[in-house]
Amino acid sequence: MKKTLDQLEEHLIAILICGMVIFETINAIMHAMGSAQTGLPEEIAIYCYIWIAFLSASFCAKKGCDVAVTMLSDRYSQGIQRIVRMVCVVINLVVSICLLIGSILFVSQTAAAGSAGKLSGIPLVIVYTASIVGYLLCTFRNIQKVVETFKSEKKA
Repeated sequence: MKKTLDQLEEHLIAILICGMVIFETINAIMHAMGSAQTGLPEEIAIYCYIWIAFLSASFCAKKGCDVAVTMLSDRYSQGIQRIVRMVCVVINLVVSICLLIGSILFVSQTAAAGSAGKLSGIPLVIVYTASIVGYLLCTFRNIQKVVETFKSEKKA
C-alpha cells in the first residue's frame, strides 16, 4: 500500500498520457475520415492534459524538482546552507497551501456557474478539480519534504 501511495502520481500520469494519446489518435482518424465530430476526442484529450499538468506539480514536489538558485548560498557556511534549505522547503509548503486554497475557491465558483464542456458536456468542475487534487497532493508531498528536511538537518 505504501509503495502504491508513493507512486500514485506516476501511475495516474501514465494512465492519463495513454488516454490522451488514444483520444488524439481517434481524433486524427475521425478527421482523416471526414467526420464532423472531430472535436470531441480532442476536448477529452485536453482534459487529460489538464490533469497531467496538475499531477506533475505534485510529482515535482515529491522529487524535489523545484527551482533553486544556489549560486549565492553555496558560498556560505554549511550552517547557513542548512537554514536556507529549511526556509526553502517551508516556502514551498506555504505556496502549495495558498495554491490549494485558490483552487478550491476557483472550483467552487465553477461549480456554482454550472459550466460544461462544449462538445462533451462534461461538467468543468470535474476537469478543474484536477487543480485541487494536484495541489492537495503537492501540499502532502511538501509536508513530507519539510519533515524529511528538518529530520536530516537535525541529525547534521
